[in-house]
Amino acid sequence: MMKRKTIKMTSLFLAGSIAISGVASASSNGVEPDEDTVKAGITPNSPLLYPLDIGMEKIKYKFADTNEEKAELLVAFSKERYAELLKMAGIDDEKLLEKATANYKEALGKTQAKIGDILVKKKDDILTQEALSTQLEQSTIPNLELEAKLPQEIQTQLEESREVNTLVANGLALVDSEQILLLKGMGLGYDQIITVVVLAEAGGVLHEEIATKIQEGKSYSEIAKELNLEKKEIAQKIVQRSVDAQLESIKEKIELAKKIGDKTGLYDLQLIENKLVQEKAALLSDSAKAELKEATQKAKEKVQEVTQEAVEQSKEEINQTGKEALQKSQEAIKDQIQNSSEIGNQAKETLKGLNPFAK
Repeated sequence: MMKRKTIKMTSLFLAGSIAISGVASASSNGVEPDEDTVKAGITPNSPLLYPLDIGMEKIKYKFADTNEEKAELLVAFSKERYAELLKMAGIDDEKLLEKATANYKEALGKTQAKIGDILVKKKDDILTQEALSTQLEQSTIPNLELEAKLPQEIQTQLEESREVNTLVANGLALVDSEQILLLKGMGLGYDQIITVVVLAEAGGVLHEEIATKIQEGKSYSEIAKELNLEKKEIAQKIVQRSVDAQLESIKEKIELAKKIGDKTGLYDLQLIENKLVQEKAALLSDSAKAELKEATQKAKEKVQEVTQEAVEQSKEEINQTGKEALQKSQEAIKDQIQNSSEIGNQAKETLKGLNPFAK
């Protein structure tokens, strides 16, 4: 015990030293140590201090008592990697930005793996499911204003990471345990497993086909595009199914809590039920908005189509009217010429009759 306490105290001392060094380093690089700078901590462009910072995180993780505590730490580490990347936005060093992006994606992958393991093992524990799913989803809340300063390629990678993370947070509990074990046996992580399942289901193809594409190095976006699938629709359906499944499960547990007289458990369950009901209402509202937007767009397209048809018809009518008018004008001119010719001939005959010398 004494040894463990000594290690923890030493870790705290080192962590404090590094935190101070991080602020000093930021100031020496011309960056004021504001609130965001302190949150981000030391960045990969500090080659001496950054490995120590990561080392301290590993020590914290090692001495966490439960898997849930480890999951919380991993969520915090992921957020810090993201903050580090944003702090480096705008620097003229492509390799460092790529390294910071890779660090963030690696940290998020570890977070998904740990939380995924817990979610799969505790499918019947609705309280743990709700808490960890929420933590995982909130771990990728973006700062789009700062992301806009990053290269477009990195922005695209971050967007895809968020999309897949939403699928993992909401969809993993919906996947059959045997499917998960089978896909894990192929060497796939939870982010890849959920990608396989949702794309195979949405695209009507076999899991193996999607898994093969992933192993070939294709991304979620690339595969969705090949299958002509809308990623937003996929995510929305997964979230709706997740909420519905959790509501169904929690109602059963509420009834059980009432029967056994578990007032504390009942209160906690009812809080989650209220939250899920609100989420479902928000989803339905978003769905209604999307349907309204789609209907408005279709109506707009129809109006444009009808208007174009009317314009074309008007043009045709105008052309036809013009042709008829031209034809009538030509006929009138022809009649006029013919009349003029006849009058001329009559005049000639009259002149001949008046001319005594005419034969």
